[in-house]
Amino acid sequence: MNMVLILLNREWIEFKKNFLSVFLLWFLLPLLIHITIALPLSKIITVSILYLNWSSAGIWVVSSCLVSLLISIKFLNNIKNHNNHINALLQTPVSNIHLLNVSLIKGSIYGIFQFVIAITITSVLKQEYFSTFEILLITIQIGILVLFFSSLGTLLGMIVSNILIFIQLILYFFLILAFGLGTFIPLNKYPIGYILFVDKIPLTNIILNLQKVIINEPLDWLSFFTTILLIVLTNIISLIISYKVVRKI
Repeated sequence: MNMVLILLNREWIEFKKNFLSVFLLWFLLPLLIHITIALPLSKIITVSILYLNWSSAGIWVVSSCLVSLLISIKFLNNIKNHNNHINALLQTPVSNIHLLNVSLIKGSIYGIFQFVIAITITSVLKQEYFSTFEILLITIQIGILVLFFSSLGTLLGMIVSNILIFIQLILYFFLILAFGLGTFIPLNKYPIGYILFVDKIPLTNIILNLQKVIINEPLDWLSFFTTILLIVLTNIISLIISYKVVRKI
C-alpha cells in the first residue's frame, strides 16, 4: 500500500502541473454534451417529465465514464510505451498489482470529480433539486459505473498501443454510452430486438436506475451487483495480462 501511495503522490504532482487543462476538461465536457446532444434531442424526444431534466443522467454517465476510461487507458499506456518510465519503475519494489491499483484509483478519482462538476452544472442549468438520499443513490450508481470504466480502461491501456486505435476506442465508447444504452434516447424508441439485447447488459440497467431516481421510481439492484462481478473479472484479466505486457513479478 505504501508503494500505491507513493505512486499516487507522484500522480498528484503531475495533476497540479496540469490542473488548468484538467479542470477545463471537467467543466467543458458536460457543457458540450448538454449543448450538442441534450438540447437538440429535447426538440424531438418526449418523456414522462421534462426531457432536459431526464437527460441529466446521460450527461453524468457519458462525461464521468469517458473521463475514467481515458485516464486509466492513458496511465497504463504511458507506462507500457515509455521505456524510460518503465525502466525506472523496474528498479523499484513496485508490483503489477500496485500499478493496476493506481490506474484504477486514478481513473475513479478523475471520474468522480467529473461527476461532481457535471451534476453541479446540470443542477444549475436545469434547476434540479435532489434530496440527500437521492444524491446518495445517484452517487452509488455513478460510482460503480466509474469503477467499471476505470477497470476497463486499465485493461485496454495494456492492450492498445496505436494512437489511432486509442482515439477510435474513445469515439466508439462515446457513441455507445451516448446513443446505445438509453442515456439520451429512451430504450422504448429502439426496435424490440435491440431492446431485448441491450436490456441484458447490466450497465443499461444502472443507467436506467439513474433515470428512475430523477422520476422517483424504485431501483433495480441486481444489475449493480452484477457489475461488481464484472469489475472483479476485468481486474483479474488485467492482472493476468500485466505479467506478459508490463513485466513478470
